[in-house]
Amino acid sequence: MNEFIAQPANIQKWNRLQRRSNKRWLVNGLLPYPGVIGMSGHPKTGKTFCGLGLSAHIASGTAYRGREVTKGAVVYVMAEGGEAAQDRKEAIRIDMFGGEDVDLPIYLITTPVDINNDHQTVIQIIGQELGDVMPVAVFVDTLNATLFGSENNDEDMSGYMRGLHAIKAAFNCSVIVVHHLAKKESSGGRGHGSFLGALDTLLVIKETATGNFTLTVSMMKDGAKGAILTNRLKTVIIGQDDEGEDITSCVVVDPNPGGGVALTSKSRASQALAVLVELVEKQGKQPPKGLAFPKGTRVVTEQMWRVACKARKIGEPNSEDTAKTARLRARNALFKRGLVVRVDEYVYVAPDKE
Repeated sequence: MNEFIAQPANIQKWNRLQRRSNKRWLVNGLLPYPGVIGMSGHPKTGKTFCGLGLSAHIASGTAYRGREVTKGAVVYVMAEGGEAAQDRKEAIRIDMFGGEDVDLPIYLITTPVDINNDHQTVIQIIGQELGDVMPVAVFVDTLNATLFGSENNDEDMSGYMRGLHAIKAAFNCSVIVVHHLAKKESSGGRGHGSFLGALDTLLVIKETATGNFTLTVSMMKDGAKGAILTNRLKTVIIGQDDEGEDITSCVVVDPNPGGGVALTSKSRASQALAVLVELVEKQGKQPPKGLAFPKGTRVVTEQMWRVACKARKIGEPNSEDTAKTARLRARNALFKRGLVVRVDEYVYVAPDKE
């Protein structure tokens, strides 16, 4: 049985430290391995569907949106909406596996568990069920349903985050906690600031003007932030009820599969796009009257974007002329791909196409 045992303090000399040679990613560029990851979004933005979809890809070893995954067992704590687990599993079986019966190493806990006060019991339950199998991921959905206390209380939230880190240490796995996004989105999630401070990575889910959802790497301690995936909730018919009416559930899919070259988090175009997303979020304003913009669009000037890209040192290390050219090419690539739109002196992130 897997057990978490507190280890004595370990001291090592600097030059004896060696680079980790094992895998660093649960999902390449998205979920570090091991690590504690927050996945925050407002209500009804598909957080659970996204988490279950990621679980199915990890458990089956199937690349996630072109990103390599570390295959292994997954534990999913569905403390909210556990009664819908069967329907959501069936939707994934139909959509992802063509209706074939697949024996995925996904283990569901469909009742609330107390992570801040009794994470040892959670570790014990997982260890007893999985035996010698070490999960590569534990999803906790949601923070609010598994925190027995107040998310605004520093002691309760700090204890909760220690519980998540204890689970990570017990199984040397990634722990992904689903949380509700705060009104002040830069905080990462509702409640005390110790939530964001204890994370290795933060993913933020937002609804777009077209009804799709973006999944953005908002913060990553040991990697590049700014990677953006666009998702769509797809309705799947999973059967009929006694009256012959369709029973449905949802899965998360790519709204434009194969529709263009994906941006990597290391490309200059991707870095420039991430800068614009952040700039619009912090300084974006309503566009001036008399110009045609989609409803609800927030814009910044192209000059502001150019200055921000330079401040982030995109295109460096190179000579200033070469770096300037690299930044220009990155912006032009985004215009050409239709990911950024320019109107007069203003720019904005293009809404997703259905």
